[in-house]
Parts: sequence; C-alpha cells; structure tokens
Amino acid sequence: MSSKFFANTNTSVDECVRLTHIAAKLNAPVPDSFKYVTADGQLKPVTESLLVDVNSNLDLMVKPDWYNAHVIHQGYYKLSNTCTASEWKQWVQSERSKLSSFVPLVQSSKPMWYLQMDTLRNLLKARGFSGEPDLWYKSMDFYIQDWDFENQHWEYWKACALKDANFWAHLLNYILEQPPNYWQRAKSARIAQRGKGGVTRSVTTAPLLPAWILTFRELPCLWDTHKMPHQPAELLTRVPATDSLKDVELFVQPELDNDTTRPLLLMLE
Repeated sequence: MSSKFFANTNTSVDECVRLTHIAAKLNAPVPDSFKYVTADGQLKPVTESLLVDVNSNLDLMVKPDWYNAHVIHQGYYKLSNTCTASEWKQWVQSERSKLSSFVPLVQSSKPMWYLQMDTLRNLLKARGFSGEPDLWYKSMDFYIQDWDFENQHWEYWKACALKDANFWAHLLNYILEQPPNYWQRAKSARIAQRGKGGVTRSVTTAPLLPAWILTFRELPCLWDTHKMPHQPAELLTRVPATDSLKDVELFVQPELDNDTTRPLLLMLE
C-alpha cells in the first residue's frame, strides 16, 4: 500500500506526514519501502539511515547539510488530529518507525595482511583482550570487523571541541540518552584469521572493543559529580564495590550512571 502511495511523484509533505501519523496511531511497523520527507524537502526511503530529532537539539551535534539531508521534516512534529503527541513519540522512537535518533554507527571489514605475532598481540591488547590468540591456519592474514562513526562526523566533532571544552561530554551524554538498541549491536569488534578459500575464524572467543569506544576512552567525555569533564577511566561508577570510595574518588555524574547506561560506561573504563 505504501509503495503505491509513494509512487505518486506529486505527493505533498502534508500527505506524507498524515500517512506517517496514521502508522503511529496504529503502532504499525513500516516496510523498507516506506519513505519520509527530510528537512531539505526530499522524499527518501528509510534504508538511507534517516533520523528523528526527538529533543530538537540534534542540530548541535551534526553539520547543517547532513542534518537537512537525514533528519525528517519539521512537519512530522506538529500537533495532529490523527495521533496524540504521546502516541507519536512512542512510535517514532520505536523500531517500528525504522528511524534512529542519532548518527548511525557503521560496520566495516578491513583486511590486515602478513601480520607479525607481536603486532597481533598488541592489537588485541588495545582492544581489551589479554590472552593468547587462537590461530587456525598457517597464514598470517586477518580481517578486523569493526564499528565506528563515519570520519566526517569525527572531523566535525573535533572542530566543535576546539570551541567548547565540554563538547565531548555533551556528545557522549547524547549517546548515553539513546535506547540500548542504538549501540548494542555495535558494542564489539572481531578479528578473524583468513585461511584457504577465504574461510575465516575468530582468533578470540571474547568480544573486542570497537573503534568508537577506543576513541571515547581517550577523550574528556564524561562528567563527574561536579559536571567537570574527564576521561572515562578517571571516574568510578556506582556499584557495591565502590560504595566505600564515595568521598574519596571521583564518580560519574549520577544522572548518567544507571542500569541502562552502565554496560556502556563499563566498556569505556
């Protein structure tokens, strides 16, 4: 049904918004062929990593041209007779809308040929693995399957951080506010050895830290209880083992430390 609707090249923004609000009212999942109008007025399929600006502040985190090309049109946020504000918010933040609320993490696979054993060990150690790798083949050819943000976003964020000492903390806070399904699939990397015929096997059974986590580990991106930015390793989370250190060590800002965010905070340590 939606395919026929979007096949009409004369479809207006208001008509697209109404159809979307009907889907929200029914709490219906949209197909991959479903389309949204973006802030620049273009009609695009959900497969193009489209975003919803839930708190009307996403423009502070991405370049204006990227925002306009990927965030849905302001018409979707207006009051509607079709669905209530709460129905819209609940639906648009669910997987049924196929929209994200922040810049997507992208998976990549990169070859690493003719590695020396010491290089492989150091690479694994940097990724949080302290044991010996399992080697399955004579070849020393490997692939690393990783997750990270696109470089264009890192470059923009670096420029923002030069103007604002708290920018990295604002950025990580934005990520911590996302539902866990935003980052869960991107929480680990994998290094695999390549054998004959291109067959690969992982060199560890344990998951490895992905590139985006490694980068945040080195940044002053986490606020303490006084809202001062620190590298994550400098702060403690609130768990039973740290109760006795509350008045001695620095802790993560309480609002950022909860059962939902703690798995991510622990990876950052």
